[in-house]
Amino acid sequence: ALSGNPYLGLRILECLFMPLTFLAALWLVWKYAGAKAALFTGFALLASWNFVDGALQARPESIDLLLFPIVIYAVMEAKKKTAGITSTIMVWSHGLASASSLFGVFIYNLFDKSWRKTLLFIALAVSPIIVLSFIFFNGAIHMWLLGQTQSSNPQDWMFWHNPFPWIIYYGGLSLFGIPFLLRRHKSQLEFLLTCAFVGNTFMLVFWADRWLHYSAIPWACLFGIGCSKLHGWKLAVMIAV
Repeated sequence: ALSGNPYLGLRILECLFMPLTFLAALWLVWKYAGAKAALFTGFALLASWNFVDGALQARPESIDLLLFPIVIYAVMEAKKKTAGITSTIMVWSHGLASASSLFGVFIYNLFDKSWRKTLLFIALAVSPIIVLSFIFFNGAIHMWLLGQTQSSNPQDWMFWHNPFPWIIYYGGLSLFGIPFLLRRHKSQLEFLLTCAFVGNTFMLVFWADRWLHYSAIPWACLFGIGCSKLHGWKLAVMIAV
């Protein structure tokens, strides 16, 4: 504000959001699946408009994408305070959109008694936002699902009216993570990423382009972990792709 350029602060944030989100996702995969998996995860993220578009701009979902790998790490390591604080920040940032990306992750821990206090803290801390979200949910449905047009929301419009080429173009290499959602004998990290994706499908109903944004990191990480287990000619083909 003092600079006279009202967008300068946002541009500074945009210099930070995407690289930090990229590094956080790669660090998470590297820590639990190795450097090879992190390398392929990085390829998938950088070759996917759904990640670049979601992580680059200074807006609430950029905070969500940045904090998401930290939440997954906190759950993996049973760091309950970290999980509680970062999850609360996410939901206060972006309401139901954030809650949907966390829903599956914490359902995983619902029956673990040691997590009940943390889950209760999160529920109480985000309850005002959830209540407000449901109060205004009807307006969101009319604006983003029923009222969207090609000019008012071109990405959502493309998703529903020209889905095949648009999703291929926008999802990019992250879409290669979808087959790995069905892989059997998942590690704990893979299972949590799958749970996050399943919970996030709630957003598809009324905010399809954001659904692709929030799906980018789980898909890319699953792709990277899956590719790290390939060898020989299969690995060569994937590198060529």
